[in-house]
Amino acid sequence: MSLIFPTRVSSHFIGPLLPFLTIGFLYVALSSQLLLAQNSDSASNLHSEIPYIVSTSHVLWLQADGTVAASGEENDGARGDSREIEIRFNFEPITQLQEIQQIATFESYSAALSQTGKVWSWGSFSFQPEPKQQPHLHSALRDVIQIAVGSGFLLALTRDGSVYVSGNETYGILGEAPSSAMDFIKIQSLGQDNVSIATALNTGFVVKKDGSVWGWGSKFGALLGRTSRWSFLDRDMDPTPKPIRIEGLRDIVQVEGGHYHVLALNKAGEVFAWGNNEDGELGFPKRMGIGETYYQYPAKCQGLPKIAKVQAGYSYSMALDEAGNVWTWGSNTYGCLGIPNEFEEGRLEPKMVSGIQNIKSIHAGDYQAFAVHQDGQIWGWGANTPAGNYFNYEPKTEFIPPTLLKAK
Repeated sequence: MSLIFPTRVSSHFIGPLLPFLTIGFLYVALSSQLLLAQNSDSASNLHSEIPYIVSTSHVLWLQADGTVAASGEENDGARGDSREIEIRFNFEPITQLQEIQQIATFESYSAALSQTGKVWSWGSFSFQPEPKQQPHLHSALRDVIQIAVGSGFLLALTRDGSVYVSGNETYGILGEAPSSAMDFIKIQSLGQDNVSIATALNTGFVVKKDGSVWGWGSKFGALLGRTSRWSFLDRDMDPTPKPIRIEGLRDIVQVEGGHYHVLALNKAGEVFAWGNNEDGELGFPKRMGIGETYYQYPAKCQGLPKIAKVQAGYSYSMALDEAGNVWTWGSNTYGCLGIPNEFEEGRLEPKMVSGIQNIKSIHAGDYQAFAVHQDGQIWGWGANTPAGNYFNYEPKTEFIPPTLLKAK
């Protein structure tokens, strides 16, 4: 077993700091980076026990009391406020959001799900005339139990097993619906036997009651598996409006998508992966021939213990085992694997991050990662831009090793 050794920062040093992101993406105009920000009066009142955290060029923290705090870039309203501050270096509550149970974000669009099954969204889709600077309630949609955000679309799973979508039809993500849907429409072809949803850039996925996985939207990069008959020579996004089954998967309980790769976790705690493996994000050796970095048939990730949860970043992967340990593999761009060296090559097989135990939740941003401890403390590592000296982390490098971001 190979270990990755993190740096632990004491509560005395890190206590007055809070992180936010603004990393540089490699696709289109996405950007984000992990920053440690100075404390403020508003931020100091936030709860330290964080049940969930998501990020792109901004960070959303779901608090234990059901409120949501945001920091980072304004990014067309994705931060959830109307203030014309390009970058905010402290966390402030999004006042309209109360009793929230889940948050999601991608690019410049964010969403929240309330404990009563209502969906709020804010920010900008590419086809919207104006971004929504503050959360907007989708009043016609009720009894939602899960949300997921992709590039230009938002999915919602309701209690009866139906899937609804709002967004842009460019890649077939709306099924047979019109060219765009400003509010949610039901994807009839998915039926009502769906138990969870996920996204990977321009592709949507569902896990059904029988443990099978179905996908639709763009099949680029082999994201829709062998049935889609995608070829490396197909350079466009290849719209696939009708959901198709991903072959080779059984008893699946969770699916997570990066940009061009997908992870699936089954009941036995085994992890399967497919899509692009250019940086080893699938967890097995790379094939070097032209077009051979893409795997259309899901393969099992070797070297992992029994896994409880998976997460997919831009071109790397994370897993949380049942003992509370964190595993990473794939690209190490900006140190997103927890290896304290930006220029260290990625990993073709999973490695455990040493020094971080008893973790209850993980989140993979594009080039940074978070792990939430059982007692609410948060570890973070990856991309970090010191150009503006907005944080108090030494040395001032473009990435940080695994660091205790906030002590309880």
